[in-house]
Amino acid sequence: MYDAIKQIPAFMRLLSLEKNDRVFMQLRNINTPAIAAAGYGIRIDNPHEEKYRSLWHYEYRDQLRSIDGIVFWSPLVNLISEMGPVQICPRSHVGGLRRSYLKDPDNPEKTGVYAMRLENEEALIAQYGTVAPLSEPGDLLLIDFLTLHSSGVNISERSRWSIQFRYFSFEDPSGIRINWTGCVANGTQLKDIHPELVID
Repeated sequence: MYDAIKQIPAFMRLLSLEKNDRVFMQLRNINTPAIAAAGYGIRIDNPHEEKYRSLWHYEYRDQLRSIDGIVFWSPLVNLISEMGPVQICPRSHVGGLRRSYLKDPDNPEKTGVYAMRLENEEALIAQYGTVAPLSEPGDLLLIDFLTLHSSGVNISERSRWSIQFRYFSFEDPSGIRINWTGCVANGTQLKDIHPELVID
């Protein structure tokens, strides 16, 4: 279901609206926006489900397109606190790239990007603090590719549905250096692109 929804034509038309291009170009003062392939979808976060919950991360680590990028995030249902809205560390993007462990000892069932944990995670969260906006369909959050964020814990009785898609700049030198490699979900290994960001 999760992967099938990504292929609905109406959703594809939504993420590629020219309005989105203009928003990104205005915010970044560039002329060459790009949409991260395999970096878009509709998430379904079920109640009390932990295996696929996104822990604290920043988008560049998992997308590996260019550092200059923005996540477009919007809910498809009215969010209440029990549904675990997205948690964000304001201004954490100023801290730059962060190192990560590849495995989460507290959640051995997690794999891939879901298993990664940030170095000094608790200290980082305490340093920046968190916000968890309650939003509704039609609202839009724009999250810098270096901003620390995570999925909240859904303790309600219904699934949390949301849209995410990622825009990045073809002009950014970081992306040019790695040839806009592609996301970890497609099999790219973070340690092959950025060995300095991996703690074994």
